[in-house]
Parts: sequence; C-alpha cells; structure tokens
Amino acid sequence: MKQFLLILVIFSYLTSCNTDQATTSEDKNNLSSTTVPPQKTELLSPTAENLYKIVQARHDTAMLLMNDITNVQANLQKTMAENPRLKAVEEMVLGNLYALKQADKAMMDWMHNFKSTEMHEEAYQAMSEKEILDYLYAEDEKMKVVHEQMVTSIAKGRATIQKYKK
Repeated sequence: MKQFLLILVIFSYLTSCNTDQATTSEDKNNLSSTTVPPQKTELLSPTAENLYKIVQARHDTAMLLMNDITNVQANLQKTMAENPRLKAVEEMVLGNLYALKQADKAMMDWMHNFKSTEMHEEAYQAMSEKEILDYLYAEDEKMKVVHEQMVTSIAKGRATIQKYKK
C-alpha cells in the first residue's frame, strides 16, 4: 500500500504542470519576472490594468508556494515512513497529502482557465469595460481562495510533520 502511494505521489509530481518552477535561490528571486510573460495590458483601461496586475501579483505569490507544497509532500512521506506502525500518522499524512494535491490542482486549474491578455486578446477586446472588471474581480476572488487553500494545506502538513518528527 505504501509503495503504491509513493509511486502515485511521485507520478503525480512528475506529471504536474509546474515544470517551470524555479529551483535555485537565484531563480526564486527572478520568479515574478519569469513566471508570467509580458502582458498586453495596453488594451485595458487604467482601472482594469491595475486590477489585472493585482491578479497577476496574487498568482505570482501563489506560485512561490508551489515549492513549499512539494517540500511538505516529501517531508510528509518521510514522516509516514518513519512511523510505519502508527495508523493515526498514516491517516493524518494521507489527509495532508490529499489536501496539498488538491491545492496544487486548484492552482493548476486556475492557471489553465485564466484568460491572460496575451493569449486572449480578442476576448478582452470583445468585452465591455464592466465585463472586463467583473471578470478580473471574479478571478481575483478565485485566486484568493486558491492562495488560502495552499497556505492552509501547507500549514497543516507542516504541523503534522512537527508533531511526529523524530
């Protein structure tokens, strides 16, 4: 069972869409400039452009958490391996791993569904100012939820690791 779970986690990690994550401290410092390509915001009003930048900043902040999710997942696996006879540990770790995977999935889904100005210029041009603002406000709210889901799952995973740390 544990080997199957480990294989499943590794497979999920390898097939996830976050292959462009920064891996060095230098890359992490440059993440905000490399995560999102330059956007065509000139087609937006100043208000919509500011809101668009807020949404992108939330995205960039959440992207920084993707490495934390991966690290906590690995440490949870280690915690479970170090406590093989404790069923409570296994259940808690599996719950944490599931929550982290769901947070990762929520982020990937948001990125997949978000209409950037670069990739969806025609869609933005077809929208009224109100529709653009409504869309961006809605996306900002979605990103707040994703960010909170990520932060919460990371915190719970870390708490479990600390609780059973040897």
